[in-house]
Amino acid sequence: MARKTYYEKLKDPRWQKKRLEVMKAASFKCQVCGAEDKTLNVHHGYYSRSLEPWEYPDNTLWCLCEECHKETQDCLEFIQRRIGAIHPQLLQQFIESRSLGVIRGFNDFLFAWECDTLCVMDPDCYEQQESK
Repeated sequence: MARKTYYEKLKDPRWQKKRLEVMKAASFKCQVCGAEDKTLNVHHGYYSRSLEPWEYPDNTLWCLCEECHKETQDCLEFIQRRIGAIHPQLLQQFIESRSLGVIRGFNDFLFAWECDTLCVMDPDCYEQQESK
């Protein structure tokens, strides 16, 4: 039997049930902007090759309108690019310590909070920061 595509898996009754549970828990409103009159999506906070769409923990699934879903995806992509730029030696320190707090400079490198905090809220800011 051929492996199902991700799109086909989203048609699976187990995903449809889980999707409706997430939307119901959010009172069929966007969990970011509160919209009730827009098309809603269920956003996965992360992806794992070892999980089917319906196997994710409830606390990692969010009911979002299409606009907020796109903004959330853009924000996560930005964060993932920053994480992807972490030097392997720094990652090894994390693996050895199991604590971000003891890694000197980790938080400064990863987010540079003073200039990027607003970027977490404003996807247009990412492009401006990266073009510098």
